[in-house]
Amino acid sequence: MIASSYWVEGFLLGLGSAAHCAGMCGVFAVQAAGLRRGRTAAGGVLAWWAGKYFSYLFIGTLAGLFGQKMLATAPRLQGWLGLLTALMILTSGLLFLRGPDAASGGPISKLAAPLFSAARAGLGRGGPFALGVLTGLLPCGPVYIAALNGAAGGHALTVVAMMSSLAVGTLPILLLVGLAGRGIIEQSRGRIFRIAGFAAILAAGALALYRALPKILMAYNATGVPPCCH
Repeated sequence: MIASSYWVEGFLLGLGSAAHCAGMCGVFAVQAAGLRRGRTAAGGVLAWWAGKYFSYLFIGTLAGLFGQKMLATAPRLQGWLGLLTALMILTSGLLFLRGPDAASGGPISKLAAPLFSAARAGLGRGGPFALGVLTGLLPCGPVYIAALNGAAGGHALTVVAMMSSLAVGTLPILLLVGLAGRGIIEQSRGRIFRIAGFAAILAAGALALYRALPKILMAYNATGVPPCCH
């Protein structure tokens, strides 16, 4: 299947970015659980996650349109775009290994929290899903990298696969944070979690690299001009 490797890659990227995702969106997962207290708290988190997934698909659609248009006019760029995003994935893995800091996301979440709380108050029962849609639009490195990598596949299915599996990969940690509270975020920054996250992201980056390099070579071998001499 066209998108088979993208499903695996997106899922690995989502799992590997767990600490980052918990730090950036954990506060919103807790809020979503609060909208459906008691036995339905998990339902609130799931509805919120579904809203995030909706935004992921929206972002992915934009990236897919960009990728199709670009590759239609310059097909040789497909491999290079794949290579670029593979290197971005590997770099993000190194950064998370040094300190998963959910760093880049933390300040944004804190600044935006009052706005999301106000929106939540006026959204009634539809709150969790709508809150998730808004949360999914927050600036997030793994989301944009996944969208670009899916777009490099040059097919709508590759973008859908990347964004869907990325969302599924982030679900376990977000559900845990939403139900158990923000204390889980600190535990997710432990050494074992950092190493495991790095391994998952490294595997995702290696898979993206494995796909990109043959496309670069094939594009230039068709003309008999090697990449180094073009």
